[in-house]
Amino acid sequence: MVCLRVDGVHPYAIAFSPYTGDRLAVASAQHFGIAGKGSVSVFDRSQDWATIAQAEWKDGLFSAAWAETNENQLLTCSGDGTCQLWDIADMSKPLHVFAEHTKEATRVSHCQAREGALFASSSWDQSVKVWDATGASGHSLATLSHQGFVYDVRWSPHRQHTIASACEDGTVSVWDTRAPRPAQVVQAHAHEALCLDWNKYDANMLVSGSVDRTVRCFDLRMAPSAVPLYVLEAHQLAVRTVACSPFDVDVIATGSYDMCAFLWNVRALRTAMGQHGDTSTRQQPPSSSSSSSSSAAATITTPSSQVQAKPTTAEAATVLPSSVPLQQRVLGRQADALLPRPRLLSKHTEFVTGVDFNVFAPEVAHCSWDSTICVHPV
Repeated sequence: MVCLRVDGVHPYAIAFSPYTGDRLAVASAQHFGIAGKGSVSVFDRSQDWATIAQAEWKDGLFSAAWAETNENQLLTCSGDGTCQLWDIADMSKPLHVFAEHTKEATRVSHCQAREGALFASSSWDQSVKVWDATGASGHSLATLSHQGFVYDVRWSPHRQHTIASACEDGTVSVWDTRAPRPAQVVQAHAHEALCLDWNKYDANMLVSGSVDRTVRCFDLRMAPSAVPLYVLEAHQLAVRTVACSPFDVDVIATGSYDMCAFLWNVRALRTAMGQHGDTSTRQQPPSSSSSSSSSAAATITTPSSQVQAKPTTAEAATVLPSSVPLQQRVLGRQADALLPRPRLLSKHTEFVTGVDFNVFAPEVAHCSWDSTICVHPV
């Protein structure tokens, strides 16, 4: 494990470069983001983790994302509602500033398709905006309205025009960026949905984290059902950040306000559910019957579950409130032996605010308000 520090600021997000596994960007804020400036730093492993680029902004920086079209360009977003595009070769000022959000911008996510230089930003102004990262348009290309603060947005790694957002009202929404209304809305949590990520192997699977302390995985072929494939419960406070592994369909990293960073592996549970006939856990394209087929939800918690009957087709089409207990519907008590115990990556002294996987090597990084960034082999 390698531990780095950014003195005088509190990290909010980290991002490995998609061009080299040696570069790691960190977005930070002074005074825990309540007041003061922000900064973005780039560390390079090939230079003994030296800081090879750094810039300040007039307000806290809450997210960082590497551009998919230029290995030296980096996006950030800020408490003043703006997003910035930087060139790490010259960080004296941003190449472009994107200023339309009227409240704090919470996340930036770059489109991974080669056809265009697009990115999305989420904000407390209850919107997600889609931008031309070159700044050529001078304004956002689309505004996607929500019913509360939007805490996270992630561009699908599988589909060029698809993004997902996590909202204050507990919903996870999937959008076609060319349409003004969401394609799908899942009432994922009873409390604020703070974070989400796409599974890197299955275009239909999303993972979300919430103030309710849970991590939940959803198969979008089941929507609008709010019954997840599985629920992970080990964090003692809100789940602030989540990332799916680029190397393993079953591995997830999470960070929480309980100051812990966890690594999960749900392979045994998913495999057992698939063997018991739950087709939603298998890697297959959607069929004409997928939207009406019922699914199973396994709660990853203490072994006290009861067996429930699978819902009928009519029941599966109903949006189930998050207050409904999510018990083992396929495996029953057999699931007790398959409950994954998370690997504790680190116990920080402040909130864990960001996690990210390296796409070049099996390792994960996480950052905390205690000014540390840790990189672990997985």
